[in-house]
Amino acid sequence: MPALVIAIPAVLLLAVIGGIGYLFWQSQLDPIPYDELFVPAPDHPEVQDDRRFVDLEGADNVRDIGGYTTEDGQQVAWGKLYRGDRLDRLTQADQQELEQRGIRVVSDLRLDEETEEMPDRLPASVDYRHMPLFDTPGLSRIEVLFNRHRLVDLFANLYTERIIEKGAERYHPFFEMLAGEDNLPLLFHCTAGKDRTGVTTALILRLLGVPRDVVVGDYLLTNRVADRLIDEVKDQLVARSVRGISVEQLYPLLAAAPSFIEGALDHVEETYGSVEAYLVDRVGLDAATLAAIRDNLLV
Repeated sequence: MPALVIAIPAVLLLAVIGGIGYLFWQSQLDPIPYDELFVPAPDHPEVQDDRRFVDLEGADNVRDIGGYTTEDGQQVAWGKLYRGDRLDRLTQADQQELEQRGIRVVSDLRLDEETEEMPDRLPASVDYRHMPLFDTPGLSRIEVLFNRHRLVDLFANLYTERIIEKGAERYHPFFEMLAGEDNLPLLFHCTAGKDRTGVTTALILRLLGVPRDVVVGDYLLTNRVADRLIDEVKDQLVARSVRGISVEQLYPLLAAAPSFIEGALDHVEETYGSVEAYLVDRVGLDAATLAAIRDNLLV
């Protein structure tokens, strides 16, 4: 009997991995244990700072990326830059929280399809800027031989090829925006706050001089709220009558696995020498812009 091919519903993909579609061969499914992928963030006092997560009713993964000490002894300023997940379910109280924090700009890194399906709910005072890292899914309908090694490798490759390389031109206006003091405080986000937002955060923190192990720790904080994402995906699988596949088999798509962000940083360092060199040579930023970003975000 031929293997059953299951097409995951588009809305599920939008909620999980930002519109990147996959076809899964059921006969090849090989779930990876939860603990191998959903690695907790390290017990580092700056990573685990109680001020990091913003307590919102309608979003799970909004975080202040301030408070990290750099390799030269400076500190990333609190209250200047926030990373987040989908903002289409923000309550009135949540919007008031953003206003109280003085958020001036929200940069939405999602696809057009995502913003149409799940438009941000923001205070009128916020300057909303749609700045997608790519225009189309591009990798849609990739056939994956669904075993643990191929899927993890494919997803890691998403970070290097799809975001870092193909998204390089899109990063130019984003980092130029960070150089403008009038744009801060700023919140940038995607759908899960994991992949596009995770890579972008890693680039920013490494540019500022935050040690690499701490940057990886910040990325892993997403796993603290992973159970909520898993529950949401379970509900969607049931609601859309997707049969023959379990949420456990989708773990690689839901996890912030260390190998994903480590691979992205390895690629940047091996290809360009450093994040700063990547931003200059590949993204096209100049030294003055990078200096302005550091001036705005370091204390």
